[in-house]
Amino acid sequence: AKPNPLFQRLDLDDIISTELALAEDVPDSKVNESDTAPGDTGGGYIEFEDFMKVEMRTGRISSVEDHPDADKLFVITIEDGPGSSRTVCAGLKGIVDASDLLGLNVVYVANLKPRKLRGVLSEGMLLAAEDSEGKVSVLTMNDDIAPGSIVR
Repeated sequence: AKPNPLFQRLDLDDIISTELALAEDVPDSKVNESDTAPGDTGGGYIEFEDFMKVEMRTGRISSVEDHPDADKLFVITIEDGPGSSRTVCAGLKGIVDASDLLGLNVVYVANLKPRKLRGVLSEGMLLAAEDSEGKVSVLTMNDDIAPGSIVR
């Protein structure tokens, strides 16, 4: 006996034309053209193409030192691949203990233009989150993700 199909075969062209027709039916008043994103903290929306320019990678923190000329900055060395490292200045001093940062597999922005922060060259930006009560947590990855991996 020939089995009966559980689902009808879908035609991609039919789906696309239906979706396009539905998209045209959305009244302009329903489309939010505001420059302010929901939950926005002041920056507004960015274009998708702008977000795609940001290169986030993983790296393991191998050293944390006090910045020689700034009270709130750590100078952090991130191992970002075999035999490769970079220096990142992070405003976490007084918020996170240096010993808690050592060895973490973190996420950082790798293609931020290097700049000197109080005389020390910073070659990226460490990512962290802050909740409504001021608690800060550095964004970390599982240890099985190799340093230098791309975050997508």
